[in-house]
Amino acid sequence: MAGLLVFKYREAAFIARRIVSHNEFEEESKFLLLNILGAKGDRQSLHNYYEQYTQLLLQEIGLQPSPSIHQLYEEYQ
Repeated sequence: MAGLLVFKYREAAFIARRIVSHNEFEEESKFLLLNILGAKGDRQSLHNYYEQYTQLLLQEIGLQPSPSIHQLYEEYQ
């Protein structure tokens, strides 16, 4: 059963990454991916993705992640 759950999280993360790749700035898909990584317990990927997203926002449009994205990140840390 645990193996099936791991597979489902991996599959969900793969799908979410594909969705994210279609629009770098669309926040709902970022929220979905971060939520999946956090629920999966993959803190390293969660951290790496959050940092990449933060850098992208800062470099491209001069903004920080929204409070809801930041709060989700903090909840899983």
